[in-house]
Amino acid sequence: MFENPTSPYLALFRSAGCEFGDLAQRVHTDGLETAFGELLSEGVYLTVDEFKGRREVRRSGVSVPCGPGFLRNSCSIHGIPSRSGGSRGPGTPLLIDFKFIADCAVNACLLFEAQGGTDWVKADWEVPGGGALFRLLKLSRFGRPVARWFSQLDPASPELHPRYRWSARVLRWGSVLAAAPLPPVRHVPLDRPAPIVLWMREVLDAGGTPFLFTFPSSAVRIALAAADLGLDLEGARFLVGGEPITEARLKTIRAVGARTIPRYGSIECGPISYGCLDPVEADDTHVNLDLQAVVQAGPGGPPQGLPTDAIFLTGLSPWAPYVFININLGDRAVLEQRRCGCPLEAAGLDVHIRSIRSFEKLTGAGMTFMDTDIIRVLEAEFPERFGGAATDYQIIEGEGDQGQPVLRLLIHPRLGPVDAGAAAEFFLERIGRGSGAERVMGLTWKEAGLVEIERRPPLPGPTGKVMHLRVAGRSSGIPPRK
Repeated sequence: MFENPTSPYLALFRSAGCEFGDLAQRVHTDGLETAFGELLSEGVYLTVDEFKGRREVRRSGVSVPCGPGFLRNSCSIHGIPSRSGGSRGPGTPLLIDFKFIADCAVNACLLFEAQGGTDWVKADWEVPGGGALFRLLKLSRFGRPVARWFSQLDPASPELHPRYRWSARVLRWGSVLAAAPLPPVRHVPLDRPAPIVLWMREVLDAGGTPFLFTFPSSAVRIALAAADLGLDLEGARFLVGGEPITEARLKTIRAVGARTIPRYGSIECGPISYGCLDPVEADDTHVNLDLQAVVQAGPGGPPQGLPTDAIFLTGLSPWAPYVFININLGDRAVLEQRRCGCPLEAAGLDVHIRSIRSFEKLTGAGMTFMDTDIIRVLEAEFPERFGGAATDYQIIEGEGDQGQPVLRLLIHPRLGPVDAGAAAEFFLERIGRGSGAERVMGLTWKEAGLVEIERRPPLPGPTGKVMHLRVAGRSSGIPPRK
């Protein structure tokens, strides 16, 4: 970063009066988290809008362009292609270095050993793309190779960009040529997960432990399908991430005998934390301190416009796709150093993160859209199509009784008759425009049937403001679905 004249960090560090030697001395004297916490208060940080390139970095006396292209790690050069962004425009291409995958695999292996699962039979069920390829390679780095590869969308679908079709084939061919074959991809739609239930039951009957990476809401669908089939999944394991992990979702999964391990991470920086074996909350996880440093604002408070519990990430792997220094990805959480007595603490991972929620993202079925995209659709495109004004539409993110994600699209009754099916279809089509990752996300939400139309006035928040996006919760004051 100090050798890159176009790096926005360089301008921020210089504005804070901190050169490379000063930074090294701070870290050596005060420790990593303390040093970066102090730098956060001095203006050395990036918001998610700055990271995504939606606005310039502006601090006192500093105004510089930013975006993923300015933050690429020049040490990360050989790996699998993926794309960053994607919820807005074409996204930014990046390479996930094979060394970075191997680095992250160490932490996954540690998690498996802590859980007693070095011989688990591994599988993956998500959507096509770099994240799935990253997961397959990482999980195959130790123990048994991945046994099954399921896809929630048909990778051969003409609706997807060709790169999604070809990436799966290239990875499969490469693994065969390397004499370490990965399984062929199998399309298992979100609304028909029975093949995964039967595979899990088959592994259990053979005396093994099936392990599946997927999203929390997808694990709920598997549990409900198992219950419908009259099959128990006692002993099965899910590693889940990508959307909120709640007690309601865990209860549904536990009802069929399966257990869940929470994970927090992102494609841009890899796994941030893995589940505690003695949790105090559904998503209580241990920060991977060799891969990430996580800090929050000190007594001076957070940067303007961010909540007090916003978390900021600094990447520590030399092969990560991006140079991350005090970046906020739009998430808030409880961050604490706590003794829990589980094997991950014994390995030195004594920093916990829990109550992880987005404050400017909409998340469901493992797919994420930024609130700026939601605002664009609700403020401009919905009034143009269905009438009314920007304040006549609102999205409420919540979950059903069994933990399944639900997006309630509130439309003011004063607009008169509105075709609910057409409104839901329009919302999914407009936020899923494009041929890349944004199209994958829109198709996934459509197949999952997440959007429900509700005719009621948008709900004001505690201060009387009507926000475009609100998250339902115990203390949100949001009434239940009608």
